[in-house]
Amino acid sequence: MSTPFAERGSVLAAVRLAVRELAGYKADTTPAEVVLDANECAFPLPDDLRQAIDRKVAAIDLRRYPDAEQRLLKRALGERLGLDPAGLVVGNGSDELIALLITAFGERPAKVLFPTPTFAMYEIIATCHGVLPIGVPLTPAFDLDMERMVEVAAAEEPKLIFLATPNNPTGRRYPEAALLRLLTETSAVVVADEAYADFCGATHTGLLGHHDNLVVMRTLSKVGLAALRVGYLAANPLLAYQLDKVRLPYNVGALPQVAATAALNRWAEIQPAIDQVVAERDRLATALSAIGGVKVVPSDANFILFSVPHAAAVHQGLLEQGVRIKRLSGVVLDGYLRVTVGQPHENQRFLAALAAVVSALAEEG
Repeated sequence: MSTPFAERGSVLAAVRLAVRELAGYKADTTPAEVVLDANECAFPLPDDLRQAIDRKVAAIDLRRYPDAEQRLLKRALGERLGLDPAGLVVGNGSDELIALLITAFGERPAKVLFPTPTFAMYEIIATCHGVLPIGVPLTPAFDLDMERMVEVAAAEEPKLIFLATPNNPTGRRYPEAALLRLLTETSAVVVADEAYADFCGATHTGLLGHHDNLVVMRTLSKVGLAALRVGYLAANPLLAYQLDKVRLPYNVGALPQVAATAALNRWAEIQPAIDQVVAERDRLATALSAIGGVKVVPSDANFILFSVPHAAAVHQGLLEQGVRIKRLSGVVLDGYLRVTVGQPHENQRFLAALAAVVSALAEEG
């Protein structure tokens, strides 16, 4: 007769303490009529593009493994970015690329550095890989504290510096001068995470030919293709060759490869949705600022961070009205909520619900 798992204990004790203490990342799956919490693109793909993708996917031989070298996809990405496909590495979303980078550079006692608050997966993945994550707080205005970043980098000598620009959850894009300081004044490989770059119209890929310690990471998840889980990074081809050794075989399936390639080859049909998000973002920011007690953080991404009195109660009140946005945690973000830019009718539903909840809470005192 086997011993009940809960009584054995030794199995869990064998798991590293850092992993056992880790909260991990949990997506919110609370049912809601309006879902604006995951930074997805709210606008659907045009019918012609969707049908073209469906035809390509329908022709795939499901018995066969996908192209292990992702050649057609890399070629399409290279044409889209104006880069040599030899310098590209494709992953199952940006998360896998973060893990790949930390695996390649994370020989213990390696460290990784990043400003905080930022994308949670930098710290989570570093911890899971036995690498020490080091966070440097942003200024109260959510700007980079560059002197502190350089100072900590000199003292701690991190192998990697992750710089999400635009940053999640603040939405702020950092100046290129800041990235250049990190590239030239530290010994680290600097990863510019440009997951939201399509919404600010700027990229740092032009610096790749001048800085061998730069990696630019991007994704298709924010432009209407989140279900594909296709992320990619661009680097010096010699570095990309080393990183590709760490990539697991067949890490991106044939269906995502073919669908992503078809979409990239018809990017002109995706761009209007990006333009709509930017226009709605600006309109949404103005409308949010007009609600009493709401303070908006200027955004270069497809979401808006804002503070509001009684944020936890506001979040719950919105859920009760069928609207789900992101409630943030941590001392710095206490009092802040994040809303993804939706379609016009979704934004109106959110704004009306928010105004009603804020007004009701104010009356309660």
